[in-house]
Amino acid sequence: MRPWLRRGAAAAALAGERSDLWPSATLAHLAYLGWLPLLLGVAPPQAVDLAHIGVELWTAGSFPANIVAVAVVAVAAFLLLALAAAVAEVMLHGSLVPPVQATGGAVLSVLAVMVLAATPAVLALGWLVIGVAQHGPTVYGEPGSATTLLLRLAARLTPQLLVLAGAVLVAQVVGGVALRQVLADDDRSIGRALRHGVVGLTHRPGAVCLATAAWLADALLLLGSWALLAILWRPIAAMLGPGLLSNPQVVALLVGFVAIWLLLLTAGGVAHALFSAWWVLEGSDHEPGTDARAADRARPAPDGGAGAGSDHRLRA
Repeated sequence: MRPWLRRGAAAAALAGERSDLWPSATLAHLAYLGWLPLLLGVAPPQAVDLAHIGVELWTAGSFPANIVAVAVVAVAAFLLLALAAAVAEVMLHGSLVPPVQATGGAVLSVLAVMVLAATPAVLALGWLVIGVAQHGPTVYGEPGSATTLLLRLAARLTPQLLVLAGAVLVAQVVGGVALRQVLADDDRSIGRALRHGVVGLTHRPGAVCLATAAWLADALLLLGSWALLAILWRPIAAMLGPGLLSNPQVVALLVGFVAIWLLLLTAGGVAHALFSAWWVLEGSDHEPGTDARAADRARPAPDGGAGAGSDHRLRA
C-alpha cells in the first residue's frame, strides 16, 4: 500500500508543478462531465418540464421517428464529447510520456478504447433512464417537496443506481489500463489493450484502488461544483430581464460567476492531471507490455536528466 500511496504523492506533486499539463487535462475534464455542474446549476431540469417533454414526444404525430431523432442526437453528442476527450487524453499523455505523439491514429485508437470501455456504463445509464420514465410520473404525482420526491425516486431506482456505479467503476479500470496500453503499443492494438484492461479488474488491485479514488474524487468535485454554481446563480437569475447588460451589478456578478466556473474547471483539470500521472506510474510497476517502459523513460535520472530514476517526477 505504501508504494501505491508514494506514487500518488509523486503524481500530486507533478500535477501541481507542471502547469503545462493543465490545459489538456482541463479539456479532458470538461469533455467527460465537467460541463454538467454548469448545466445543472444554471438550468436545472424541472420534473414538470421533463414530464411535458415526455408527453409531447409520445403523443406527437411523428412518433416514433422523433424518438429515433433524439437518440441519434444523443449518440452524436456522446461521440463528439468522446472525441474531444480522446484528443485531450493523447495530448496529456504525450506531455507525460514524451515518445507518445498526438497523431490521428493515436486519437482514433484512444477513441475506440474509450467508447468500448464505456459501453457497460452507457447501457446501465440507459436502464436508469428507462426506470426514471417508468417511475417518474408516479413519484412526482405524490405530495411532497422536490427533495423528498427525488429521494423517493432514488429509492425505487436503487438497483439501477448500484449497477450504474459499478459499471462506471469497471469502465474506469478497463479504460484507465487500456488507454495507456494502446498508446504504449507500436501497433495500437485495441483488442490487446482492452484485454489488459479486463485483466486489470482481477490481477491489478492497485488499478482498482486508483479507479475508485478517481471515481470518488470526480463525484465530490462535480457535486461541490454543482452546489457552488447553483448558489452563485440564484441572485443572477433573480435579476435577469430586459436591460441586463446595462446593469453594472449584474455584469459584475456574471463576470465573477464565469471566473469561478473557470477556476472550478481548472481544479478539475489539475485533478485529472494528477490521476493521469498516477496511472502512468501505476503501469510502471507491471510487466512489459503495459506502459511501463514509457513511464520509465519519462522518469528523471538522479542527475536530473531523462532515463531511469526515482518515482518523484515524470518529465515532458
